[in-house]
Amino acid sequence: MRFLYSPNGVWQGDDAVLRAIIAGFSKPTICVAPASSGLRLGTTPEIAICDPSAPRPKPWRNAVARAERSGLCIMDHGGCPDWLWRGQVRQARARRYMGLPRRWLIAMERATPGTVRSLAAYQGGDPVAGITMLRHGRRWTYQIGWTSAEGRRLGAHNLLLDIAMRRAAEAGVQVFDLGMAPTSMPGLRRFKQSCGALIEPARVVRLVRRDRRAPSVQVPRTPLLTDR
Repeated sequence: MRFLYSPNGVWQGDDAVLRAIIAGFSKPTICVAPASSGLRLGTTPEIAICDPSAPRPKPWRNAVARAERSGLCIMDHGGCPDWLWRGQVRQARARRYMGLPRRWLIAMERATPGTVRSLAAYQGGDPVAGITMLRHGRRWTYQIGWTSAEGRRLGAHNLLLDIAMRRAAEAGVQVFDLGMAPTSMPGLRRFKQSCGALIEPARVVRLVRRDRRAPSVQVPRTPLLTDR
């Protein structure tokens, strides 16, 4: 069973769009709807939130400047390139975390073209880093990131993320969501904080069965749908 969470609790868009997104899941899906239908909010996980128009810390700016001088070729892609998806799948297995199924990203891009965008860094024609973003209203989400050993040496990931935040600021985006920042992954947490992101509690939706015979299920807040 999978759960599709709308940040405001209620899907306010076109029903056909919602059906297309749900079709991206391979298992039965529950759409989380109004808080009055037995939902409660908690605050256990933590996420990294950044103001894309705010000044970046000096160490971050220095790292980006070095990456800009490294001769990387930066390209913009619609959706998520195959090599980037395969790279993040290998990375997720190695680090033991789970992400969205690719069907979800494909369905979301088909339903709302331009929502799923990727930035990639190439060195000598070979990809060395890539990120995928979900662009929804005045809030963008950093969804996927992968970097090779050469990409890390060149600071490619810092450069891509910095470019993404600059574009977000130009588009009038108010919040750039860098995703979960678990204390169990201190390196990831430090990286997200290094660009000036703040760590804050993430809302949790707790689904409660009315017959109370089954335990509650917690779904970490991930702003996947349109924030209005």
